[in-house]
Amino acid sequence: PAGHGLPAGAGTTAGISSHQLINLFAASESLRPAFRHLVAGLRAADPGADVHVMADMFLGWTLDVAREAGASHSVLLTTGGYGAAVYFSLWRSVPLPADDDAFPLPPFPDVTVRRSQLTDHLAAADGKDAWSTFVSKQIAALARTDALLVNTAESLEPKGLAMLRQLFDAVPIYPVG
Repeated sequence: PAGHGLPAGAGTTAGISSHQLINLFAASESLRPAFRHLVAGLRAADPGADVHVMADMFLGWTLDVAREAGASHSVLLTTGGYGAAVYFSLWRSVPLPADDDAFPLPPFPDVTVRRSQLTDHLAAADGKDAWSTFVSKQIAALARTDALLVNTAESLEPKGLAMLRQLFDAVPIYPVG
């Protein structure tokens, strides 16, 4: 943990402060060699078996490992569709307007966001900061995965799912809530 700017024993979010979350997320990439070994071992144990990697939205680097091993890949969004669509749209729009209290959300001008609704790290993002760099890599992985599984139901969030489908038009999106 210390090598990643985290306190000793920080293996989960329970032992760190909110400003250290980005360090934990970035540190997860150090697991790539061990994960590559695990997936390769699964493929070697039964070369004809289907291997599928299902990752959290903050583990986009698992996509490259899956592709290298010839495994399929999906991402589970534990949030609902609307919240995820707003989140990803905001990050794609960084830097956000600094002087507007409320602004339309590209590419969804019918959605208005207030600066007071933003997390501190999103409000301060300039596109080159650690959060912006990390989240843009996750969004790029989401755009290339085999499927997005969203914690919702079509009947509950038709608008949110439509927004996600617009953002990630080449990726099948499945409500699984």
